[in-house]
Amino acid sequence: MYVVREITQMPMTSIGKEFGGRDHSTVVYAIQQVEKNIKKNAKTKATAEDIIKNIRDR
Repeated sequence: MYVVREITQMPMTSIGKEFGGRDHSTVVYAIQQVEKNIKKNAKTKATAEDIIKNIRDR
């Protein structure tokens, strides 16, 4: 969900629909958890950045 939001800037409700009809609050929570983990863990940050870079470079 974090990667989808970073790349597309889709609304939270649309992201939720793409992930099996999840509520927008679930999307917000998931993104916040990833952001929190990125701040705590450099490896997580590097992994997320690498995924985003690979998608954008296609």
